[in-house]
Amino acid sequence: MISGKAIDIKNLLDKLKADNPDIKEVILLSYEGLVMVSTLESGVQEDTISAMAAGINSSILRFLKALKWHAFSDILITSSKDHIKEELKEYILIKDIKSVGLLVVLTKSDVDWKRIHSHVGYAISTISAMV
Repeated sequence: MISGKAIDIKNLLDKLKADNPDIKEVILLSYEGLVMVSTLESGVQEDTISAMAAGINSSILRFLKALKWHAFSDILITSSKDHIKEELKEYILIKDIKSVGLLVVLTKSDVDWKRIHSHVGYAISTISAMV
């Protein structure tokens, strides 16, 4: 059975996706990579993305600790599905939600970053208040 908070967070992520045409999918996961809430259909892609995000987070935290730096706030991965036509870039934005987990946002190319950051920031503050 899904808890009321999980349903509220799922609704919030669905709204974030619906209100932002640049966003393809959104996943909230634990620091260990366990999917808590997602706009993706369950399956291989969800597991692959969550494992990748958790692995990157873990590696970066080790490097930051070695450098005696503080935690990160954003990780941005830029990718191109076609290595010849690099103009078709897509992005994966990983945001740390302190004491909650990681919010992974998959976007389309030609992103309105100001809008994305504003809406994602609102979602993060709302999730933080819910948990």
